[in-house]
Order: sequence, then C-alpha cells, then structure tokens
Amino acid sequence: FMSQNLVVLAILLFVILVSENSRFARTHFHMILFEFCSCWGTVGLSMSPNNYSFSGDWCGLAQGSLMVVMFLGRLRGLPHSIDPSVSVSMEPEAEQPALNPGVLHA
Repeated sequence: FMSQNLVVLAILLFVILVSENSRFARTHFHMILFEFCSCWGTVGLSMSPNNYSFSGDWCGLAQGSLMVVMFLGRLRGLPHSIDPSVSVSMEPEAEQPALNPGVLHA
C-alpha cells in the first residue's frame, strides 16, 4: 500500500529533514520520523512535551510538507471507483470498449 507513494514520501521526508536541519533534525530525528509516520497513518499522535504538536515549532515549508503527507495518507486506501477526481496516479486510464446498443450485455 505504501509503494504507490514511496518516492513522494521519501522526497517529503527529505524536505522536512533539510528544512529542519539547523534546529531539530540532528538531535530529534526519531521525533521527526514519528510525526511523519503519524501523519501518514492519520493517527494524530505526537511526542511533544508541550500542549501542542512537535511539528508546531517547525518552519512553514516543513509544516506544508507534513500536510501533504497527511493528505496522501488519507487517500492511500481510496479505491479509484469511489472518487477518481482525487487520484494521484500517473498512469493513463484505459479506455472502456463502446457498448453496442443492439446487443444484450450481461
């Protein structure tokens, strides 16, 4: 289930680590990874000692990247038949064969 977005998730994690490198990434890598996995699973857990999430102290780029991770995590189990308008697939859709109105289809 994670293989569909694996490259995008790796890039987003890299963006978060690079943008937070000067402040948190060297000493709090496990906390950043926990926030990232929590967003992907749309769980909402945080390891922050504060009354708000650990990502609340991040810069805007890292927070935006985390929002994209949460959005992708929310869409990860969505079948294409439910709502194809939010599909993130890069594969072209196969054309459906035209139905002949004179032939009875089962």
